[in-house]
Amino acid sequence: MKKVRNLIIAVSLIILSVCMFGACELTYGEPDSLHIGEASFGEKLSIGLQVSLLGVGTVFLVLALLILFVNVLKYVFQFVGKAKVSKKSKKVEDVPVMVDAPVDETASEDDEIVAVITAALMAYYDAQAATTYKSNVKFKVRSIKEIK
Repeated sequence: MKKVRNLIIAVSLIILSVCMFGACELTYGEPDSLHIGEASFGEKLSIGLQVSLLGVGTVFLVLALLILFVNVLKYVFQFVGKAKVSKKSKKVEDVPVMVDAPVDETASEDDEIVAVITAALMAYYDAQAATTYKSNVKFKVRSIKEIK
């Protein structure tokens, strides 16, 4: 599935680059094809405002297209993620589960959380004993509370 995702990204980047740079033509006219040098101050001002508005408009148009492109990619990846989850959930449902006795779920979850935190701390301290790491942090963890 990573290959499909990478292919989608590569194709979309190629399309984006072709759209942005493929339409640019590099043809040059004579230096003053609009005869700006002969124009009055008002005409020069008008041409300058037109060029400025065209430039600003182009920037915002490309920005809007990029935002649209990113949002489309977001929805494509969400759709692909949901498809993966549905495939995994179908595989999990096929496996039969045997239950012998009712179990208190909250107690087992709390025990599991305590076991995971203890294992993480022990792994940390074992790794710290093997290396000489000195930190400038001056605090100690006094308690760990679950945020609901």
